[in-house]
Amino acid sequence: MLLYHKSPAQVIDKVGFVQTGTASYYPDDRKGVITRSGEKYDMHALTAAHQYIPFNYLVRITNLENGKQALLRINDRPYTNTRIMDMSYGAAKRLGMLGKTHTRIRLEIISKGKEPAKPALPRSKPQADTGSFAAPGIYTLQGQSIQPAGYGVQIGSFSLLDKALERGRQHHQVQQPFFIQAQWHGTQTIYKVMVGNFSGRKDAQATKEYFREKQIDAFIKPYQLSK
Repeated sequence: MLLYHKSPAQVIDKVGFVQTGTASYYPDDRKGVITRSGEKYDMHALTAAHQYIPFNYLVRITNLENGKQALLRINDRPYTNTRIMDMSYGAAKRLGMLGKTHTRIRLEIISKGKEPAKPALPRSKPQADTGSFAAPGIYTLQGQSIQPAGYGVQIGSFSLLDKALERGRQHHQVQQPFFIQAQWHGTQTIYKVMVGNFSGRKDAQATKEYFREKQIDAFIKPYQLSK
């Protein structure tokens, strides 16, 4: 049963959930692309992309054509809704899927996995270090420099870094990575809040519409640095 009509913020998170359908895999290293969870893609890791299962959840995948099984961790979102899962090369190798375009699989959520520890909130909120977000550059909300190559959805542009970070953190429930794109505007630095790392404009459309429904101006833009 396919569930692709759900909104980007809605998730499937019940342990024991079962789904059957077709799956495919990435045949190469994808040039080290940043996954939707914010981590760098590793073609040898046992990871997979699913539209609605939260990141870091563990799923048991059964290849219905040969009976092989593997435990995979969800860390990405698929580029298409024509199949239920895309997985790494390493996962496909473990499941005996190499050389096939599509394979029938059974998916079952096994556990929620481990969530990163959340630091205690300070009594007084310190200002963000603008030096960690130097222009021009693209960064995670934690200040790590990255180079996404696709498209993102811009949901804000601010002259103050703290305001940009606050906008990103307000929407943490959205299962997409958030980035800060720092650019020069004359002699001033502006900070754009970007959501997702999509391969094309069409893939970013649902996320754009989600924010517009919340009365937030949202635009699809390519990731590129302006001097």
